[in-house]
Amino acid sequence: MRKQISIIVSGFALLMAASVAVAEAVKIGVVDVQAIVQQSEKAKVIRDKLKAQFKSREQEIMAAEKKFQDDVAKLKRNDSVMSQPEKTKMEQMAYDEKRNLQRLEEDYQQDLNFAQNKAMESFFAELKKSIDKVAKDGNYDLVLQRGAVPYANPRIDITAQVLKDFS
Repeated sequence: MRKQISIIVSGFALLMAASVAVAEAVKIGVVDVQAIVQQSEKAKVIRDKLKAQFKSREQEIMAAEKKFQDDVAKLKRNDSVMSQPEKTKMEQMAYDEKRNLQRLEEDYQQDLNFAQNKAMESFFAELKKSIDKVAKDGNYDLVLQRGAVPYANPRIDITAQVLKDFS
């Protein structure tokens, strides 16, 4: 019995020693993709381009929203002096404006999301190439995303190197 425990303890010790040796041989890096998206000049160019592309639609929505709010305020203000047919007509008009505004907002959001996804697709493909290059040049065996690990020692953070290569 004592011999079996001794063998198990010895095996466990050997396993621990081997795992430490393997862990030291593996070079791991961590990259903060969110930080790169926020700091990268390429991402800023994409954001500015999308903002310019969708500015007129944003203004159209704001104008429609203002018109709707003005009409609702006018309806409330003149409610007591309006005839029933006028009141019904104004309520229907306000309802139609609200529905149109919601449709404009939904279409805008869908189109914006599609354009962002399309633009960021090439951004992330290029970012992956930079991460691969930094990992290969630095002889990293494994590179993890910062958000995927609860803690990473700052000495294994390669975000600055990737950002430099990516720019």
